[in-house]
Amino acid sequence: MQDSIDEHSREECYLFIRNIEKTAKGFPSQITEALTFIQTHYHEPITLDEIAAVSGFSRYYFIKQFQHQLNMTPMQYLTKIRIQKAVELLHSTRTPVTDIAIQVDYANANYFNKVFRKAVGV
Repeated sequence: MQDSIDEHSREECYLFIRNIEKTAKGFPSQITEALTFIQTHYHEPITLDEIAAVSGFSRYYFIKQFQHQLNMTPMQYLTKIRIQKAVELLHSTRTPVTDIAIQVDYANANYFNKVFRKAVGV
């Protein structure tokens, strides 16, 4: 991934952000609590057990309910939020990609590039 993005890449990033669920309306309060926790702690190393604990559900039941409500696992959602935040930083700052990777809790910039490319397509 380059430190700057071209117009095609910007469009891909925009489409990625637009497709992320932005509202928690209609979700049970336990799922909303988990979503809020993920959205406020995405830049930290958080575990599935921590997210489940916030919901008040057991780990197994939480995963099942989360997938039922959002059609993705909690860790997939965490990755989507991290990538969304990275896209926002790429659009709004001139921060190098390696620094952005660290800001969204990816210690390894190469791994971040791989995850970003898989999620966004560029």
